[in-house]
Amino acid sequence: MCVNVDNDVMRSGTDLINYIDKLRVAKGMSWAELTERSGVSVSALRMCEKRNQYPGIKTLYEISLIFDTSLEKMLDIEQPDGKQELPQNVQNIIEMLLSISQDRLEEIENNIRFIYEKEMRKKDTGAEVG
Repeated sequence: MCVNVDNDVMRSGTDLINYIDKLRVAKGMSWAELTERSGVSVSALRMCEKRNQYPGIKTLYEISLIFDTSLEKMLDIEQPDGKQELPQNVQNIIEMLLSISQDRLEEIENNIRFIYEKEMRKKDTGAEVG
């Protein structure tokens, strides 16, 4: 499953796939091996790349472990103070998400997407959205 990307905050989906490819090559790993170890197919990654979206958080986390890197580095998240690390509350949420079933994750993702879209409409219109 692919998710939308906020390119103002982190690298684009296309850039992410290119970054994963760079890590893969540096580690001497084939796409087949990455697929086997991460549980995500090359075609799924390419679909995310084409749509400029991200794989799901569990997939990104698994890939970050394979390459011994952080999610922050993979996503190229730049905090306002210049640090490249997720706030502690976001790290806590990610840890909790990793232990939840896929069905529940989809429900949570839909709730987060609803809140996010509501916030974006609020931001776009400059008005309160209740």
